[in-house]
Amino acid sequence: MAPLGSRPVRWGGFIAGIAIAGLVTGCGEACQNEITGFAISPSGELEAIVFHRDCGAATGINTHVSIIDAKDDLPDRPGNVAIVNGKVPLKARWTGHSQLEISQWGSGGIVKKETRVGQVTIRYAP
Repeated sequence: MAPLGSRPVRWGGFIAGIAIAGLVTGCGEACQNEITGFAISPSGELEAIVFHRDCGAATGINTHVSIIDAKDDLPDRPGNVAIVNGKVPLKARWTGHSQLEISQWGSGGIVKKETRVGQVTIRYAP
């Protein structure tokens, strides 16, 4: 995984996210995502993002993993690869062009654990 500080900042999505969060706040709690790590595929086309998602007291904070196009911002929705209850130190690393490995599950309960997203095969290690 690349250090968090080396991920390029995409201000357009960030500013739009703040504006949307401001609009949604009046109707209930908005979810907030905190990126904790990422890994860019060997081709540079895809990105695996590990993030904590907090949707308020009703759901608490969970750890998510999503695969997105490297040119896109993280969407404001649950992870499309894996979701684990609580703050868990998940790690994502590409083992090939279309193979992603997720590890360091911790003790959180697994909510979602996909084995394939698009053309990417996901392997889970302890």
